[in-house]
Amino acid sequence: MKRDMKKTIICITAALAAVALLGCGHEHEWEEATCKKPKTCSICGETEGKPADHEWEEATCEKPKTCKVCHKTEGEPLGHEWVEATCEEPKTCSRCGATEGEPLGHDWQAATVDAPKTCKNCGATEGDPIDLKILDLSFLDAANWSSVINDDLCVAEYENPQHDFWYEFYNMDGELLHEMEVDCRLSGSNYAGKSFCTTDDCFMIATGEKGKTATIRLYDYDYNLLIEKDIKAGKLFGDQFPTMDYGNLSGCKRIYNDTTNETLLYFNLVSKQEIDEGAYTRAAEENNYTPPIYAEDTYRCCDEEPAVNGYFVSTPDDSSWGYVDEDGNEIAMYKDATSYSDSGYAFVTNDGSSYDLIDAEQNVVGEGVVKATSMYRHVANGHGNLFVAELRDGTYEYILVQ
Repeated sequence: MKRDMKKTIICITAALAAVALLGCGHEHEWEEATCKKPKTCSICGETEGKPADHEWEEATCEKPKTCKVCHKTEGEPLGHEWVEATCEEPKTCSRCGATEGEPLGHDWQAATVDAPKTCKNCGATEGDPIDLKILDLSFLDAANWSSVINDDLCVAEYENPQHDFWYEFYNMDGELLHEMEVDCRLSGSNYAGKSFCTTDDCFMIATGEKGKTATIRLYDYDYNLLIEKDIKAGKLFGDQFPTMDYGNLSGCKRIYNDTTNETLLYFNLVSKQEIDEGAYTRAAEENNYTPPIYAEDTYRCCDEEPAVNGYFVSTPDDSSWGYVDEDGNEIAMYKDATSYSDSGYAFVTNDGSSYDLIDAEQNVVGEGVVKATSMYRHVANGHGNLFVAELRDGTYEYILVQ
C-alpha cells in the first residue's frame, strides 16, 4: 500500500513538473518585447518580463520627441531657427534646412570707373569697373593725314613728292596691322589727286588723272579688293572728290561726287556686286529710320537714331544740351552733353570744363573724369564707343569707354 502511494506521488510530481515546464502544453513561439507589451508567445499569449523601453527619435523643428515604434510623443517640437533671407538665398532654418519665401534679390549699384557693378546689400560684384582709356595716338604724328576708323582701328597716310603714297593701318596700341601702297608716279604731270574715305564696313581709295578718269577701289577691312572701277566723271579731283555714304543700308553703298552730289556708282558689300539705283533705293527704304521732329518751340533733335536707351541728344535753344525720348519728353538737360555710345555711356557737363561720365539710366559713374572745353562722340562711322575731347590748349584726345 505504501509502495503504491509512493508511486502515485512520484507520477503526480512528474506530471506537475511537465506542466510547469511545458506550460500550455506546447513550445512557445516568443515575440520580442516592445514598448507596448512584454515578450509574448504568439500562440498562447503568455508573457514574460516587462515591456521594452521606447525607441525615441529626437525632436525636430516640426515634430516632438517621438517613439518610432508606438508613436508616443514627449515634449514639443523644437521650432525653426530662421536665418533671414539674403540676396541669393530664401529665409532658411539653420537646423533642418527648410526654406520660406524667396531670396531678396540683389540691389545693384551701377558699375563706375572705380568699381564693378556692386550689390548695395551684400557687396557681391558682377563684371568689371568701366574701362575708360585715354588713347595715346602719338604714333600717328608723323603722318600727312590720319583718321580713327572705329574703336579698334585707325589709318595714317604718308606721301612722297613723286605722288607715291601709302596707307598704314594700326590698332589702338600702335601695332601696324597692314600697309597699302598706291603708286601714282606714272601719272606724272597728269596726276590730279586722290581720295580716301572710310565707313564702318569698308574703305575707298580713289585716284585721278587730269582730263581722264578716276579709278575707284573699294576694300573691306580684311583688305580684300571688292571693286575696281574707272569713273568718267568730268571734273573730279581738284576741289571735287568721290566719297560714300556712311549708313549700313544692308551693306549697300552710294559713291558720289562730294561737291555736285552726282552718283558715281552703287555697290552691295554683301553680294560684292555693283547694283542699280532701284536696288539701292529699296535697301534704303527697308532700313530707313526717321528721327522724330519735335515742335519748333521745344527741342531740336541732333541724333539720326535713338541711343541704346531710346534717347536723343537734343537742345531747346543751343544754350543747353541733354536727352529727350521719342515722344519729346525731357529726360535731363546740361550745359553740354554727348550722344550715347554703343555700350550705353555718355559725357555731360554743367560747368563747361569738367565732364562726368553717365550711364544709360543717367547715373553718374565717373565724376569729373575728363577736363575739356567740349566733347563729342566720335561718329564718323555712326557707331562705337569713342569720344573726342577738346582740351584747353586746343589739342584733342580720344577716349575709349567700354
